[in-house]
Amino acid sequence: MTLSTEDPAVDGARGGDPTAWADLYERFHPTIARYLEVLAPDVDPETIWGAAARALPGQPVGIKPLVWLLRVCREVCVHPPDPDQTDSDVIAMVRRLPPLQMEIITLRVVGGLADGDVAAVVGWPETRVVSAAHHALAELARQVDVR
Repeated sequence: MTLSTEDPAVDGARGGDPTAWADLYERFHPTIARYLEVLAPDVDPETIWGAAARALPGQPVGIKPLVWLLRVCREVCVHPPDPDQTDSDVIAMVRRLPPLQMEIITLRVVGGLADGDVAAVVGWPETRVVSAAHHALAELARQVDVR
């Protein structure tokens, strides 16, 4: 998913426009809900929007909206989820990864983010994101081979 760095909905939300917030919600709520399903199943996705409204004034002009919203999600996710608390074998395997590898894989797959955008969300250099993703994918492949 390619996201424009110039998003009128973010500018409108900055100004308190409810239509802009509705547009952001419609476009990004499904991704946020899936992200939280993997990384923070105890967090209600609706709570992200209040936190996003509080965080928006501190965000740089031109920020990609999904990057900003996923940064907010990161702040809400405080403890790793239990791999055994899901009906999905795939989610369970991802949850068995070390926390940052789990997050990077989730951002890439669920969020559809490029490595540079993942780096912007987690605050790492892109090369470290690529390396962590490589190790995470190798671990997931090993988990599949073990089964």
